[in-house]
This record gives sequence, structure tokens and C-alpha cells, in this order.
Amino acid sequence: MDKEQMKLLLENWRKYLAEEEMFSLLEDQESFREELPGIVKRFFMRDSKENQKFLKRLWNKHVDRGLIDSLTLVRWTPAPKMEGFLQYDTTREMSAEGYLPNEELVPLFLRRKYPEEAENAVGFVLDGYVSMASNMNISTGFDQKIKRPNFINVIVQSLILDQESFAPLSKRSQKGNNEIIVDNWKVIGIVVFGGEVNTNLNMVRQLSQQYDLPLMDQNRKELPGEAVPAAAE
Repeated sequence: MDKEQMKLLLENWRKYLAEEEMFSLLEDQESFREELPGIVKRFFMRDSKENQKFLKRLWNKHVDRGLIDSLTLVRWTPAPKMEGFLQYDTTREMSAEGYLPNEELVPLFLRRKYPEEAENAVGFVLDGYVSMASNMNISTGFDQKIKRPNFINVIVQSLILDQESFAPLSKRSQKGNNEIIVDNWKVIGIVVFGGEVNTNLNMVRQLSQQYDLPLMDQNRKELPGEAVPAAAE
């Protein structure tokens, strides 16, 4: 091992020890919340990729997994991009909106980003490992957002750790969608907002049959995979 390799090894070891020390100090959720602004400022202003991994590790330590596992995760996708989405690498992170079991599956992301698509929205129901959850978009464009004044405090306030910190649909409808980051995911269904009146329904039915995916409306009511013939008069 040459001097440069030794130097790199020592630097990585020191970084590991510093992270382990910080990790051990944040044993309870209260201290995690109190110290989080400092963690974000210290770690996210450096190597973004590695530091986001560390924050996810801390989040995982304190999150209520029961709450997270109860969420329905929907990746709302503009209709022309739906078939392309089914070709994505499922081992890469994907963001989705998360809904409590009693919440209507409303396409808040599309209403904000693609309002012309929202009325006839379609989305994929995902199943996978949630590595981070927030009441706002913190992953998309993060490197630019971190430079904004007070954004660190916004991150702290937005993280979803338990039922109390989960913003209900009524609040999200006013402020925008939440963001749930999912690893090693798979598509397990398709949401058709508006059900039978959605103008994309025929196209979605074809995808449903091709990929063997069940259909549901925004109230989680199952939709037939084929058009129902009109009753004879």
C-alpha cells in the first residue's frame, strides 16, 4: 500500500468514526430532532451522495416502521410515459406519494407539476423498502434547495417519523405532495383517478393485461381489467 492509499484509508476511517460517534449520540427520537439541523448542515454541505446515505441511516433508526408500512405508495406518471416507466431499473431509488389507509389517492404531484394531466391521472402502486419520507419534496433538486435560507429548518420540520409528524391529505392539498423514497421497488397495481370516466382507461387496461396488474380507482375500488359491455335496452 502506497502513501496515497494509506492516506485515503485513514481519512475514510476517521470519517467512519465520526459518523459512528454521532450515530451513537442520537439514541432517542427527541435528541435526533434536536440535533438534526446540525447534522444536515455538517453533512449535506459536503459530499451530497454519501451524506444523504448517512441521514437516511439516522432516519431509519427513529422512524415508526408500522406507519411507513401502512402507506399506499403511488408514483403518479403522465399517461404517455406510463409504459416507459415499467422499463425502469427497479433497484434504483424512486420517489412516490404516500397515503394513509383511509385517504383518497389524490394526484397532488400532477396537480402541481402537470395540471393538464391531473384530471385523468394514472399512477403506479409501488411496493419496496422506504429509505426516507418527508412531507415535502426534499430529494428532487436537493443540491440547489440546500443553498436556500432556512432550508435546513424546513427539512427538520418536514421529515416523517411517526403518525404525529405525518401531514394529512387535507394539509398536503394546500401545500403540495409528500415524497417517499423507495428502494428495490416493484409495481403491484395501477390507480386510475376518476375510474370509469378517466379518458386514459382503455390504454391503462391494455397495460394492466400486458403486465398482469390490478386496477383501482382513487378510493381503492377494484376496476375491471376489461371494458364492461353496456346493458341491452
